[in-house]
Amino acid sequence: MSDITYIRVKGEFAYLSLITDAYSHKIVGHCLHRTLESEGTIMALQMAIDATPENKRIGLIHHSDRGSQYCCNDYVKLLKNNHIRICMRRERRPV
Repeated sequence: MSDITYIRVKGEFAYLSLITDAYSHKIVGHCLHRTLESEGTIMALQMAIDATPENKRIGLIHHSDRGSQYCCNDYVKLLKNNHIRICMRRERRPV
């Protein structure tokens, strides 16, 4: 599951992208970024992929809302290149 939240850092907002294992509830990928652009979500996803052994990636499903960060070409390509099934809610609500 993926989500983004904002936090105040030195008087400015930063955006924390998180990838959480739905079964264990452990955070497996994260990135604190200055903007809401897709770079932060891509870095969090790459961290989660790197933390998961290749033989355990079979059958993975990535849940997210339809935020622009999760729908961008680079993010979707990273999921597809790692054979991760994409599941997005119709509404802009977290899964």
